[in-house]
Amino acid sequence: MKFEISTKHALKLLGGTNLYKSKYVCVREVIQNAVDATMKRIYLTYLEQYDGDKENKDDRFLKWLVHEGKEIINDSAIHVTLSIENKRVKFVIEDKGIGISKDDVKRIASVEGKSDDERNFIHTMPEFFRPSGTFGR
Repeated sequence: MKFEISTKHALKLLGGTNLYKSKYVCVREVIQNAVDATMKRIYLTYLEQYDGDKENKDDRFLKWLVHEGKEIINDSAIHVTLSIENKRVKFVIEDKGIGISKDDVKRIASVEGKSDDERNFIHTMPEFFRPSGTFGR
């Protein structure tokens, strides 16, 4: 899904909520979201390939990352492009993460944070691989 919001509108929304000390920290937030979504996609790929007991899941996942997961990791680069077009800055982030639904966009826009399903999923992930993004920090 692709969605766009004007920089002026985004900064006005984020600035009005006092989430950030700087009005440009939202750029870091968007990059962190791409990293988190990519990590979730990698872990979901692992779960699709491995359906075993839950013992030593962190060790098993790490071994998978090092050996079998190399291809998906190499294919999961996040691309950030910054350009100037018509005297305006264009900032594009492309990732191969889990994507975002319309409901996710609505939840994020209303600053509700993570859904219960997302929180539960994140807690199934090995601690060392859990997304670190915390909205507004």
